[in-house]
Amino acid sequence: MDLYAKDINGHWHWAAGNFNFDDTITYRFSNIVTNVPLQEFRLYLPLYNSLKWLQVGVADETSFSFIEANTKAPVVLYGTSIMQGACASRPGLAWTNILGRRLDAPLVNLGFSGNGRLEPELAHLLTELDARLFVLDCQPNLYDKKYTPKPKLIKESGIQ
Repeated sequence: MDLYAKDINGHWHWAAGNFNFDDTITYRFSNIVTNVPLQEFRLYLPLYNSLKWLQVGVADETSFSFIEANTKAPVVLYGTSIMQGACASRPGLAWTNILGRRLDAPLVNLGFSGNGRLEPELAHLLTELDARLFVLDCQPNLYDKKYTPKPKLIKESGIQ
């Protein structure tokens, strides 16, 4: 997991966490370094592992509450495992999560490992979404095993 904190000036700060792998994996984030007050936190969950449950706690002298969901139109991302977050060393370093912090906008990440091939059915579903921006990154999966492009897949998708 990865924790980021936004200060009152809108700058994001990474919080290094200490973790313990016993029966239950425990993360403790206690070293957020900033000279100004913090106003918001984002916890990024594992990119490829599932959670069975999650409990969030804070120090006795502090409080914790959820903020209102961002109601701006989302940025919709569709593509391959690269978009999903593959190869990022930490969840917060997946390029889509970096983009989300920079734009301060909700993101819908439709990155699929081994897929994301501009399938016509999914391309048509995307047109039904009210997005502020679409990012399509299917190119790595539009090649055969010999790394020969498959332009037919792009043409068949109906995306212009």
